[in-house]
This record gives sequence, structure tokens and C-alpha cells, in this order.
Amino acid sequence: MRHVDVDANTFPEGMFDCVVLLGILEFLTKPELAFAFARNCATAMVVSYCHPATSDLESRQVNGWINAFSMEDFRKLTAESRWQIARSETFRVQPRTRQMIYELLRDD
Repeated sequence: MRHVDVDANTFPEGMFDCVVLLGILEFLTKPELAFAFARNCATAMVVSYCHPATSDLESRQVNGWINAFSMEDFRKLTAESRWQIARSETFRVQPRTRQMIYELLRDD
């Protein structure tokens, strides 16, 4: 396991079986950088994301979350970053969020 500063675009060198981003994407100003990094060094990725369940985004800001991708916006982000959603699962549903876990495979 290695710790990195994703928003600073500093990533470890090497090839990996899988990149895991749990509880990270909500805090990133440019999540596409993380997807691009992962694409260059792994063929699989596991990510979690708390999608907004309402239009009230104030609670996201209280958590320090920067972005608010709907499920459709998230699908677009993965496709534009050349990842395929192989599997998704609802992890937790709360009044203002739906937390999903995604298994992504590199779309070659």
C-alpha cells in the first residue's frame, strides 16, 4: 500500500494489479487525473463514490466533498477516461447520498 496526493498529480511509479480508490473521489478537484494514472499502471480499479440523492449539495460541502457526480455523470466520467464499469453495488443508502462501489476494467 502506498499513500499519494492525487490532486497534486503525484503517483507512485510501477505497474499494479489493481488501483483502489475508496472514499477518495469526492475530495478531488480533477478525478480524471486519478483515472488516467490508474489507466497507465493497472488493468483494474475499485472505486467508491457517494452520489447525491437530492439537489441539496450543502451536506456535501460540510463533508469537504468537492464534486457531486450523478450516477449518469459518473458513467460518463468512466467512459471518457476509457474505463468500463464491470460491476457496481450499492453499499449504503442515506437520505442525501447513495454510496456505490464500482469494479472498473480498462477499456482497451
